[in-house]
Amino acid sequence: MNKKFLAKLNRWIAEDNLIRFYHSSQWRKVRAMRMKIDNNECQVCKAEGKHTPAEMVHHVVHVRDNPMLALSLENLLSL
Repeated sequence: MNKKFLAKLNRWIAEDNLIRFYHSSQWRKVRAMRMKIDNNECQVCKAEGKHTPAEMVHHVVHVRDNPMLALSLENLLSL
């Protein structure tokens, strides 16, 4: 994540306006990559032996808690 985008993200967090992050092209790209990596399957269901289509991508460490991880593939999970 570049410094400029991180500054925007921190501002959105301070303004309680994270919806701007979730509408950003950066988030949409990373979200699509995570879904592709996970074959569009819910990873919690998969761990239980079920195969269910994923409907969302979740941050393991929440954006507010660590903005640096907001676009990290390793911090995302398809659910």
